[in-house]
Amino acid sequence: LETENIKIAWSCESRLDLINEEIVNAMAKAGCWNMFFGIESGNQELLDNIKKKTTLEMIRKGVAMVKASGMEVRGSFILGLPGETPEMGKKTINFAIELDPDYAQFSITTPFPGTELWDTADKWGTLNKNFKDYHIFAPVFLVKGYKDIAQLQKMQHFAFRKFYLRPGYILKRASKIRNIRDIKRNLKGLKMVLGMSGMNN
Repeated sequence: LETENIKIAWSCESRLDLINEEIVNAMAKAGCWNMFFGIESGNQELLDNIKKKTTLEMIRKGVAMVKASGMEVRGSFILGLPGETPEMGKKTINFAIELDPDYAQFSITTPFPGTELWDTADKWGTLNKNFKDYHIFAPVFLVKGYKDIAQLQKMQHFAFRKFYLRPGYILKRASKIRNIRDIKRNLKGLKMVLGMSGMNN
């Protein structure tokens, strides 16, 4: 894109174990404005359990590298991973705050047929195999560290509240508002956060 002088804005998904400073800077120069990473957890033990092939330090360095290039960072975090306890869940939330990506997504673990997690689910917890229940807002896997699905959902709600309702984060987002379109996008995001945080209930 840079060689052909093609001026377009684009974003992508990537892995933190595959990027380096040269690649990141080249992407930024070529018009990439946002990178999305599956960070998953702030606990090394849980990353190892799901064979993520990343370390916490690798994640820290990678996120800092992308930020330094001027690109935005979006991160995905998963609660209720194999071996997780509520204390570990809170550690993941605090890790997300430490990394401070521009946007964070907090999902609940969902094993799918054909995956190793599906095959080993009984080892880690209880899996509901009724496919009618398989959608983003209906947790189907309860890891042994949590007493019930409600506790896991409360952790997810807490994650959205603690990350997005920080005064510093709100001020940072407000400082980037440039036009009506930005205002509408941020209001839409706020509505989503309030819904996912359980504050609309």
